[in-house]
Amino acid sequence: MFCKSLFVLSVLASVQVYAQVTVQLYRNTISDLIQNAHSHPAKIDTTERVNGLNFNLLAYWYYSTISVGSNKQKLNVSFATEDESIYIPTGGDKNVTTFNPSESSSFIRTTTKIPNVHCNVSMYGNDTVQIGNLSAASQPLALYEVGTCMNILNGSVGLGFTVENQLPTFVDNLFLQGKIKKQVVGLHLNRDWKSHFAGEISIGHLDTRLVDDNIKYIKATPVVPYWSVTLNIVKFNDVLIATNVEAVLSSYLAFILLPNDNFRTVSKLMKGSILVDGFLLIDKSSVDKLPALEITVSENKYTLSPKDYVDTVHDFNGLNLILLGSTEDSKWQIGGSFLGKYYMELDYQNRRIGFSELKSSGGPSRSGLFVPLLLITALINVM
Repeated sequence: MFCKSLFVLSVLASVQVYAQVTVQLYRNTISDLIQNAHSHPAKIDTTERVNGLNFNLLAYWYYSTISVGSNKQKLNVSFATEDESIYIPTGGDKNVTTFNPSESSSFIRTTTKIPNVHCNVSMYGNDTVQIGNLSAASQPLALYEVGTCMNILNGSVGLGFTVENQLPTFVDNLFLQGKIKKQVVGLHLNRDWKSHFAGEISIGHLDTRLVDDNIKYIKATPVVPYWSVTLNIVKFNDVLIATNVEAVLSSYLAFILLPNDNFRTVSKLMKGSILVDGFLLIDKSSVDKLPALEITVSENKYTLSPKDYVDTVHDFNGLNLILLGSTEDSKWQIGGSFLGKYYMELDYQNRRIGFSELKSSGGPSRSGLFVPLLLITALINVM
């Protein structure tokens, strides 16, 4: 009996215990976004705009809480499918919760820079990062002073890929340290602005309560560190807009951003719309008359109705915002107006993306997306 007990204990001891976590996402209200815009004075040139679209007003939309360091300093951060690094705010800005590395005994300052930096990083280092019950030790961090990061307000955890021979991402570190069994992330961005449930992120598994069984997979673009796919065909009704173009999936953006030439073509199809400071606006009574957007990827067709790509919750003097914009980049950028319609699986091992219709119990409304402060200001100026 004693030997049998020892055998059972030895078997249990040899079994690898994996964790998985699902945490709720939160979303700022419009008033919060306005306050953030004023309380984060930019200390660098913030001219990175897309025909009037200020990216600082699009960041920090969906967020959740992580802890950093030996003393578990809590920070609210975004999760970025278009980036691979972790950016953490530091400094003494009273309007933002920041990380103080001197208070963490596990923080180790390093000289190794992370790739593809788009912030004015003041310090690099390694420390423990935890979300829910999952923690990765010696996670590479980029620390920046508040107001010096173009697209990030209160910190960001990159969900992209580890660049070859470079520092590991958070998901890779969790896998390499034996914390998760599968390199997979499930992401749901709820577009219903009126709902208190803004969505969720699952690491190491998918939330089967939300995922429809019929999940369709798309191969992601190879080599690049961000999640990107090839759009084989893009049409508005029967009008062909583009073929075989690369599109970056962006969990930051509410918009779908098109290269300038494509945007000019599409804007002509938005009958009855007006262009104000880079934004397309339309009378709310005309939304249903707009064409459907059809995107074909790897023989999978995805259709957005006008109410999918128009914010019909917020209106100003009877006008709604069309969530299509232009970019100087040759790549398309696919944001929440598309991603929020589906449950998204990021499968790192197979480098593929799965899109699933949401189960009826968890499906979001198709109408609620935030309106940037810049639009409000523009409308006040012209009306």
